[in-house]
Amino acid sequence: MSKLTLQESIAEIKPDMWETSLPIGTFHDLEIDRVISRPFSRVARCVVKGADDTRAVFVKVYRNVMDKPSDEYVEKIQREYDITKFWYDLLEGSDEFCVVKPVLALPEKFIFVSEESKGENLFDMITGKAGFFPSNEDMKQLNQSLLRVGNWLRYKESRLEPEDGLYSIPELLDYINVRLEILKELPGKPFPDSYSERIRLFFERYGETPSDLERRMTITHSDFNPGNILIGKANVTVLDFGRRVTESYLLDVCKLHFQLYLLTLKPQFRSSTIGELQQSLLEGFGDSNADDKLMFRFLTIRN
Repeated sequence: MSKLTLQESIAEIKPDMWETSLPIGTFHDLEIDRVISRPFSRVARCVVKGADDTRAVFVKVYRNVMDKPSDEYVEKIQREYDITKFWYDLLEGSDEFCVVKPVLALPEKFIFVSEESKGENLFDMITGKAGFFPSNEDMKQLNQSLLRVGNWLRYKESRLEPEDGLYSIPELLDYINVRLEILKELPGKPFPDSYSERIRLFFERYGETPSDLERRMTITHSDFNPGNILIGKANVTVLDFGRRVTESYLLDVCKLHFQLYLLTLKPQFRSSTIGELQQSLLEGFGDSNADDKLMFRFLTIRN
């Protein structure tokens, strides 16, 4: 790939591509509103103007800083577009439960474009409102937001066909053993052998206990964290579908539940506050006792 400026890369997107991909009518103009530089990409927020409408989009231009073969990036960008489109098509009929909309991809030009989604980042909401002693009004808003995120997950499940097979506990144990060995080799303060032994004993005791219902599989986001969720006035929008993975139906809700727990390791977040938000998430998911399930506990250890 030649070394183009960001403006030159965006200019590779011809007017007819915008007209085909966005409901703007005849293309008039494009303005770059702001630019975000990331380690492996440059992202520009652009305002695309047409005769019928104006839309804001994010144009991501990948940077091949590792000098990998171009084919790898072409495949990666096409895969990102296809996966995002899969999720967008799955939830397209809902105004309340949304996914970022893929606009177009030019893999050979290292370009992926998505439409801007409205809403407040959930991570920013929580870190801005849940610290120390939040007001009753802030807690009401946060609990309602987590309830709606749980609703999003439940709705997503309702749109998917059941997946064949059950979650493999032996494969999970193999993964846990590998991770424990890696932790033991870390420099500085290695993971204590006594902790590793307790984890292994827990799996030996309960590994075959989860029911088939707990071990059922689904298609997951796999990186369901607060930074990938936007809370709007009337909808919840999920971002960054980099993968499409068949996993435990509890994986996404467990991932977010665990990410919330990590906040309690910081002094400004009280366990009681975060626990309340976790409970709202589970209630929205439709299973207020999901964290009591063995499969949920297994996935928490994995996380």
